[in-house]
Amino acid sequence: QNIFTPLGMVSSTFAEPAPAEILSHTATGYAYANGAYQPLPLDYLNVAPAGSLFTTAPDIAQFMIAHLEDGGSILSPATAAEMHRQHFTQHPALPGFAYGFYEHFENGRRALLHGGDLTGFSSLLFLLPDENVGFFVSVNTSLNPLNGTDLREPLISAFLDEFFPTPAGATTPEPIPLPDLARFVGKYRYNRYARTTAEKGLPPSALLQITVLANEDGTLTTLPPAGQGEPTQWEPTGPLLFQQVDGDALLAFREDANGNITHLFTAFSGIPIATEKVSWYEGDGFQIGLLVGLLVVFLSVVVWPVVGLFRRLMKRDANFSQEEKRVRRLAGSLSVLGLVFLIGVMIRLGQVSTAVFAPVPGWFYVLLVIPLIMIGLALGLGAITLRAWRAGTGSVFGRVHFTLITLAAFAFVWFVNYWNLLGWRF
Repeated sequence: QNIFTPLGMVSSTFAEPAPAEILSHTATGYAYANGAYQPLPLDYLNVAPAGSLFTTAPDIAQFMIAHLEDGGSILSPATAAEMHRQHFTQHPALPGFAYGFYEHFENGRRALLHGGDLTGFSSLLFLLPDENVGFFVSVNTSLNPLNGTDLREPLISAFLDEFFPTPAGATTPEPIPLPDLARFVGKYRYNRYARTTAEKGLPPSALLQITVLANEDGTLTTLPPAGQGEPTQWEPTGPLLFQQVDGDALLAFREDANGNITHLFTAFSGIPIATEKVSWYEGDGFQIGLLVGLLVVFLSVVVWPVVGLFRRLMKRDANFSQEEKRVRRLAGSLSVLGLVFLIGVMIRLGQVSTAVFAPVPGWFYVLLVIPLIMIGLALGLGAITLRAWRAGTGSVFGRVHFTLITLAAFAFVWFVNYWNLLGWRF
């Protein structure tokens, strides 16, 4: 009533599912896989009005024109000005947030933009209020600003270079030497993740981390998450501020009262990004390495039935004592439960990648019982294994194997708790 109707946006809706007339004209989203583009089902987020708009380029053009006309027929000039001004930024030199828009600085210009991504679709609304111009682009495949497949940021740069180049006489900050770049080195994760609930591992995951390295020439290099793009080199232009070498992008850091670096700030595709420096055990390398190690240890119990079958074929009796049989049952149960839980979590992550806001299924509540059971089994296995070492019972290899499974079980409980999957944290 207050936006669509006055602007004549007759092909726009937040209804889910959209009316049949609009659905009949809806594009098909695609993902590139196995050497070809694969069609994707329509994605619903259930979080209107964020990310749930069905619209067209002509409709969005009317919305953009209203903002270029200081609110047009939908906003007062004062309200439009309030929407367009900066309300927050992580660093005075960095672009920040207006109301509903992100800032973008390039070629000496201030732009307002808002990007959007759904499975199979990526869009960008871009405005230059001072120049009274803007553009809108939408593509029917998913773009990724981290791995170099996102055309939006290059499009912004090409558009500005063509029509609004850097004004003559403009200067860029001169690099300054910094005595200690080592304090910036480390892993930084995107701070857009759940801290206290089981959604911590959902995309964008806390494992999406930027690596910062110091170079001998006084510059920094940032590495995006593994397989997500190319390294970027930065030169210092201020105590906590860096500029991209041969580029306009900026990188800023924050320090605490003791001078320890705590955060890194930059922008991707014009969208401000905030990251926080993580401890060694929170780094993506350690977390992924621990997960792989747990899988290897739990899968090691597979050798038991293979060895047992070999013994039967050779007609050899294992002659396990009751104590050894008990510890093998405990260790086997621990390993199988750990594998079942990890597989279940992977299945759940696969489900939420296409329906993030869908209700939690009942089987996942049952799955979360497993870590609690494993705590008791790990304590029992630890006690028996310790007694076996003191008494010298069984083979050394067997005792080492049971010890590894015990340690893996406790590491598993820590790992699960770190990702808020110990108990029902929803």
